[in-house]
Amino acid sequence: MKKINFKDFYHEWPMKKPVSVEKYYLNDGYTLDTRQMTYSFIGVDQEGMEPTFEIDDVILHQRDSKPYVIVKIERFASEVYAEKLDVNMKRTNYFIWLEETEIYHKLKDVEWV
Repeated sequence: MKKINFKDFYHEWPMKKPVSVEKYYLNDGYTLDTRQMTYSFIGVDQEGMEPTFEIDDVILHQRDSKPYVIVKIERFASEVYAEKLDVNMKRTNYFIWLEETEIYHKLKDVEWV
């Protein structure tokens, strides 16, 4: 299991190179699957990259660690529209807006430190 510092991974400072991890997503909206993490480049004033959130990514809410799946991303407000998942990672039809600072990816074989 890979140990990753939560603050370093999310917005503490830009990474110089991507961390090799796999994130979970809902394939076809029902099947839990994994794919390589995607990253975006930071603006011209800073060098580096940061993890990105994409539609169908399975995420966890910082407050209660409950799983959600992203169904829409609001780029200008840095919010995601997400559907809550049950314990079996099935859709519940309960939707909520979450800020990107409140969520983190559900990653395979990673322990947050």
